[in-house]
Amino acid sequence: SVCLVDLDASAVGQVAKRFQVSPRHSLGDVLPVLKRRASLGTSSLEHLDDIVVQHPSGVHLMAGLSHPRQLPELDPQSLSQVFQSLKRQYPYLLVDGGKTFSDALLAACEAANLLLLVTTPELMPRYQTKWALGLLENLSFPIRMVKTVRNHTNPNSRMDLQELRGVLPCEVLGVV
Repeated sequence: SVCLVDLDASAVGQVAKRFQVSPRHSLGDVLPVLKRRASLGTSSLEHLDDIVVQHPSGVHLMAGLSHPRQLPELDPQSLSQVFQSLKRQYPYLLVDGGKTFSDALLAACEAANLLLLVTTPELMPRYQTKWALGLLENLSFPIRMVKTVRNHTNPNSRMDLQELRGVLPCEVLGVV
């Protein structure tokens, strides 16, 4: 089974809206409780199941935030524990990290076996993808761990998939 975690702080709840589900709680709601329990020596991640919503397709969804003000709750140490727990439950764990790097996204990257960057063939997204790849390399993530896919084909785009493969230093898997 698959679990999709929405960590995009710039578009809170977007994944749930796209899947037309309504999570009752988010990691931002649950992590403070887990942190209090950890400080009392009764740490347990068993309540993660309470915030996972199953879509009719079978995909499980976990909201990162209920509100942007919860962003400080998504600290890397807590998220690392969450991702390790989720990896034991789900063979496939996907994280929507949005468009910007954050401590929360880096915690997800550190738990990952594969990093998948979604780009488009236009000039700015290509530049941003190259910048993101450079940043990942500077953070000691091996480039072989990173793959890209091109999102939607723009009929007005001058760059085809072969050209994109020539521009980016990582494997381009295809078009979605």
